[in-house]
Amino acid sequence: MSRLSISSILLIAACVISAIYSVGLKAHLLNREDAGATLRRGEAAPGFELSRLDGTRMELGQVAGESKVVLVNFWATWCQPCRIEMPQLEKIYAEYHPRGLEILAISGEDEETIAAFLEDKGYSYPILVDPGGAVGLLYGVEAIPTTVLVNSQGHITRVQTGLNPILERQIERLMAEGAQR
Repeated sequence: MSRLSISSILLIAACVISAIYSVGLKAHLLNREDAGATLRRGEAAPGFELSRLDGTRMELGQVAGESKVVLVNFWATWCQPCRIEMPQLEKIYAEYHPRGLEILAISGEDEETIAAFLEDKGYSYPILVDPGGAVGLLYGVEAIPTTVLVNSQGHITRVQTGLNPILERQIERLMAEGAQR
């Protein structure tokens, strides 16, 4: 066999192994006793309290009461779509935070990993640590990034898995609705 053929075979084998692992992992997560939480539009967002990297505690209920809209974003340092989305979230935060938006970005990774990743990024929105992923499970997060929009009454208005190209438009609409109340 030529070198190219061996490389191709190794690549295909790696892809097959990765696919098998992914299917097995998803099946494991879905069969967990605590899996299966499904968020629905109009429901109250499940409450949580988590720490920022500096140790400051943030509680969803308090933040929602002070804000017009809360964007809860589940992410990880190894997630490429998350890395693409983070500068967009920073731009949205800079524009809408003074008008009542809060972003709570939640990672289930350990503090050291998160801190090392964020070291030179300069993101100003709150990054929260969810040790063990309990809040992610509470929200039924099966893939990341997952974004949940919560209105000023603490109710879910949108759940999005993956990148959301119209996120800013959705936030603008929610902010306008909150201003009319």
